[in-house]
Amino acid sequence: MEVTQKTNFFTKKDHFHDTILHMLVVIEQQGYAARLVGGIVRDFLANNCSSTVDVDIATTATAKDIRNIADKYNMRVVAIAEQYGTVSLVYNNIFFEITSLRKDVRNFGRKAQVEFIDNFYEDSLRRDFTINAMYLDKYGVLYDYHGGIQDLTARKVRFIGDPVQRINEDFLRILRFFRFTGHYGDGNIDASLLDIINASADGLCLISGERIINEMLKILAVSHWRTVVKHMQFILNSLFLISEIKYMFSALDELTPIEKLAFLLRHSGYSSVELRKRYRLSNSVMQLISLSLVDLDQIKLAIKKTPVSLRKFYVIYIINANLHLLTEDEAHDLLRNLKEYCSSEFAVFSFSIKHIPNDLIASLSKQEIGRLMKDVRHFWLSAAYVSTSDCIKFACNWIKEYS
Repeated sequence: MEVTQKTNFFTKKDHFHDTILHMLVVIEQQGYAARLVGGIVRDFLANNCSSTVDVDIATTATAKDIRNIADKYNMRVVAIAEQYGTVSLVYNNIFFEITSLRKDVRNFGRKAQVEFIDNFYEDSLRRDFTINAMYLDKYGVLYDYHGGIQDLTARKVRFIGDPVQRINEDFLRILRFFRFTGHYGDGNIDASLLDIINASADGLCLISGERIINEMLKILAVSHWRTVVKHMQFILNSLFLISEIKYMFSALDELTPIEKLAFLLRHSGYSSVELRKRYRLSNSVMQLISLSLVDLDQIKLAIKKTPVSLRKFYVIYIINANLHLLTEDEAHDLLRNLKEYCSSEFAVFSFSIKHIPNDLIASLSKQEIGRLMKDVRHFWLSAAYVSTSDCIKFACNWIKEYS
């Protein structure tokens, strides 16, 4: 059932919204229908719209038609996939992906044989989730064919039509489902739907390692990522031979997505060589999962010897320590003590020679400046990671005494 409602999307007057409106108007002036679709509509309704987001437009125009419009208005075409009716272009420093209305005739994984159409409802049927199949025209009127508004309000991620069919069309939708559930949902998943998803897990072997890792990093960046990862146990085992992650500590929230990925892969049954070959892992991930500083005394000793950010050692410990051998309370106590040791602000030596007044620095040679920096760093470490202002005072006194 089609639901339409007026929105205030274009009442905001700025470069971003004005450019989008102009793009829709330009396409329609050439005799074609055009509407926003996908992420920009979803995020607008979720009060999460950003001017850095890519803008997707669905239109009755063909790729050739859009290319002609781009040439006429001096828009920079980035890529064309004419067989899918898609043109990627940049206009007024905003990235647009403009795609002809279409329906999938036959599917071959992520590839499909398509037929171009002139009906927005039929176009919506090929999309993945209800919250991604809402359209917005140049008047700010929203078109919702599958209850996306209701699902967004209820924080529910729902496949359009038959979930099995949607997944078989593109197995990457399995990981996209978890990502959207962790971001737009509350992280919880219906058991029957989870069974359907898990039954399709083998299809992920058809997806490139790079795409899987890219999607995993997006999952690990969402707010409810720990809840989602618990539901992904079967999928993680299928992808990475991760049989069990006993505890998902709140301390892990402090890690970056890459660090979280390293934490998960430390539980993998594959060797680091096998993981790197299958998933083309970056050097930063490989370094994190290959480090072996797992003893707290080793960490403390390393901190005293190495003048780098304490956060690094905290992260290394969380990723590499065998926390699953402890009870949850023991692990939380251990991590709290370690964090207190490293200071709640994760001490970083941020002092720079630029902090010293020029008239004081002018009197020093390069060798003397080197000595000064070394002594300031030693002062910072021995004085339990004092503030930058304290380091500046120490440096100024050092120069005065030296002079």
